[in-house]
Amino acid sequence: MMRERQTPGTNAAIRATELAANTAARYLFLIGLVTLPMSAVTAAAPPRCDSGNPANWLSQPQMTERLTADGWMIKGIVSANGCWKISGTTPEGVRATGYFHPLSGQQLLIKSGA
Repeated sequence: MMRERQTPGTNAAIRATELAANTAARYLFLIGLVTLPMSAVTAAAPPRCDSGNPANWLSQPQMTERLTADGWMIKGIVSANGCWKISGTTPEGVRATGYFHPLSGQQLLIKSGA
């Protein structure tokens, strides 16, 4: 039976190749660990507002007036999770959905491209 002949540099080359493959696999694994939590953050659920009785909320016309004064073009307003969910175009010209606290009118979250 013949054995493959190895030169002294062959083992070193094989080890270097294996090391590079292992390093690449570890690098990709670490990228996955870092990007997984980031994707969870960007896919976060809409906020919930502890806003009490809807009779005390800013009305839809009041929210529309406030936001149009700030430069928004309002397409629609609905109640969602105790917040005002407002669809439209931001002052920067970006189509977006915004969540606003119904008592204060404070902006809570803006989702671009929605």
